[in-house]
Parts: sequence; C-alpha cells; structure tokens
Amino acid sequence: MRIPIEEETGPMIDYPAAGPGTYHMRIIAWKQDVETKNGIRDVVDFSGDDAEGNACGISLWLRGPETRNDGTKSKGNLWQYRKLAEAIGAQALEQYRTKGPDGGSIFNPMDWRDVYVKVTVGNYKGVDDVDPADLEFLKRQREASTRSDQQGSRGHVPVADDDIPF
Repeated sequence: MRIPIEEETGPMIDYPAAGPGTYHMRIIAWKQDVETKNGIRDVVDFSGDDAEGNACGISLWLRGPETRNDGTKSKGNLWQYRKLAEAIGAQALEQYRTKGPDGGSIFNPMDWRDVYVKVTVGNYKGVDDVDPADLEFLKRQREASTRSDQQGSRGHVPVADDDIPF
C-alpha cells in the first residue's frame, strides 16, 4: 500500500510538540478556514520554551457548530476565542467584543503576538486551557528584555582579532 506524503502546512514544523504541562507561550500564527479531514477549522499556533529552555509549540484548533455524520449536532469550540482574548487582556477582550461589518467579532490573535499567555497542554497533546500569564513570569521577561536591550546598545563588538580559516 502506498501512503501519500502529507504536505507541510504550518509554522509548527520547526517546533517539537509541547508535552503535557503548562507553558508560557506567544502566538506565532493564525489561520482561518483550514481544510482538514475532519472539516474546516481555524488554528492558532503558539511557541514557547519547555522547562529545559528548549523551544516547543502547540496548536489550538477551533471549529464552529456542525452536524456529525450520524446526524447529531456539535456546538463547536469557538468560545475558546473569547477565552484567548480574556487571557491576553482587557484590550484584546474589547477587540473580541467589537463587531465588524459582517456582524462577527473583529478579534485578530496576530494583533497580540507579543503577549505571553499560559497554555495548558493535555495528555492528548492538545490545548486544554489558555489563561493569563503569571505575573512573576512577566516580571522575569521584562527584566531579561531590559538586560538584552542594554547589552545590545553597545554596538558591534568583535569576538576576536585573529583570522579564522573557513
């Protein structure tokens, strides 16, 4: 039996999947209306570091209400957009609650890609929950950012004066 090769479709290709646990992550991509074998979905991709400091990522798949093959109805999980907006903060929640010309929310997760949120990954390697980032983590991030800005302001510093053969 020949197995078709799946096309690489997303930014998560370069990131190993986050295992079960809680991570502080940022949004790195958002795609709407992605065709999957299970129907049309939206996907929000997150990246962050694991406990050892290695980069990892996870995707939050969102879907609207649909009718299953057996005729039963599914509510979907678009409510997780609201949960994500709440985790990001008051301005994101205001954007989520603002209606566009089509009557739907104008919320755009990519507007908030510099904001860390706390992502809980479940045992089945899916996003179980998204919450606001811990204040202690945010404080450490600001301190690290300030240090790197101060170090970067010194300009280019040559590593060595010797010739390195390549």
